Amino acid sequence: WNGMHPYNAVHIVRISRSFNQTRLENSINSYLESNGLTGLKIDRKKKRYHYYGGPANIRVEIINIQDGLIQTLSREVRKQLNLPFKVTDEIAPFRFFAIIEKDSFYLGFVYFHLVAGADSIIFLMKNIANNYMGKQTANSGAMDLYPKTYRKLLPFSLTCITGWLLTLGSQISSVRSSYR
Repeated sequence: WNGMHPYNAVHIVRISRSFNQTRLENSINSYLESNGLTGLKIDRKKKRYHYYGGPANIRVEIINIQDGLIQTLSREVRKQLNLPFKVTDEIAPFRFFAIIEKDSFYLGFVYFHLVAGADSIIFLMKNIANNYMGKQTANSGAMDLYPKTYRKLLPFSLTCITGWLLTLGSQISSVRSSYR
């Protein structure tokens, strides 16, 4: 999929604190390092990935507000959705950008969707924002970087589909009566 079109997702959070680029980058890098989210290698042949750890070198890109905040946010989100991650031997599957206001800023978090879903990323963003603001971060134990695969899902699905097909006649009848 990524070979045809970038497979990215973007989330944005508003942080009600003044912007300090060094503190933000340190917060991001220390959080990613301490949770083992660095040194990602993707093995296309075996269809696997693995985080090997190491230092994070995330830099936050500063975006200037040009023609209004909403227009700038919208333009940057579109750009980031369509900007591919360079999939080489080792990949940093995260990018960050900031749009600065007077006493707050918007932190944009772009991620290679292959490595996580939105629920995980929201948890990650919340902790990075709290880390930046000096608040306690949620501790849910070690992150499950390698969740179980669901190879047995297909037989389960076939059972469900078969059961559904057996009730198809009554479903069609109920649709006809609900249409009337």
